Amino acid sequence: MVYSGNGNGNVSGTIQIPSTAGSADVAARVVVRRFGAPAPCGNYILGETEDYTVSISSACNVDAGSLTAINANECIKAGTAELAASVASAPVVPPGYSTLYVLTSGAGLVIEQVNTSPFFVVSAGGNYTIHTLVYDPATLDLSTVVFGVTTGFDVNGLLIQGGGSICAALDVAGAAFTVDQPDAGTLTAVSPEFCYDGTNVTIAATPNGNASVPPGYQTIYVLTQGPNLVSKVVEVFVHHLMLPVLRLQLLILMQEHLLLSMRQTVLLVVW
Repeated sequence: MVYSGNGNGNVSGTIQIPSTAGSADVAARVVVRRFGAPAPCGNYILGETEDYTVSISSACNVDAGSLTAINANECIKAGTAELAASVASAPVVPPGYSTLYVLTSGAGLVIEQVNTSPFFVVSAGGNYTIHTLVYDPATLDLSTVVFGVTTGFDVNGLLIQGGGSICAALDVAGAAFTVDQPDAGTLTAVSPEFCYDGTNVTIAATPNGNASVPPGYQTIYVLTQGPNLVSKVVEVFVHHLMLPVLRLQLLILMQEHLLLSMRQTVLLVVW
């Protein structure tokens, strides 16, 4: 017996569920009897017995904690960029649960990769987020996740914290990163060859429109000479007035603060 009371009219009380009780559906019998104490089983003249099914759910004591980006602004170098985060507040991981780190892209939190540590390598610029997921493999089936399609919002919607029914935790905010991918693009010489007649020579090139200039970056143009690309002139326009030289090359230089990335784009020969 978990509760006993008496009185006329409505009777209310509290049932204490044992802490050892797991998630299950259990039977509960309610007996009301007049002229005597009720018993779980028996005969009586005045009263009523009703049986109910009670669903018991164990408390969902799980927390994903939080992460901090080690370097929130990265740049694609040699084709890739490394994203890493550190644990700001530790997750709460119940027995039988696992911890997984999820990389998403864009405002829609499209899932791109997963890892057992908060470290990822990306090959394209954009906005990324590393999230912590604490889950029970027996209740959350991650085989349904399709990289590049499934979103963090889709997963969160399955969890109790997102309005679903599964006990798990996802750090939706996560650690955010911005990855820049500057590209100098290419130039086409207006005229690739000149005949030097002892006067100044005007050299010009046209951008091909395939440069990628992230916010905060600047594009300038550099004129170099010889196979060692000795810098001669730096300009913001694709137009240079030069003194006599034997061999000239025009390059694009893209900079952010003092970080420079150079790429040869066109050869101009003067004789």
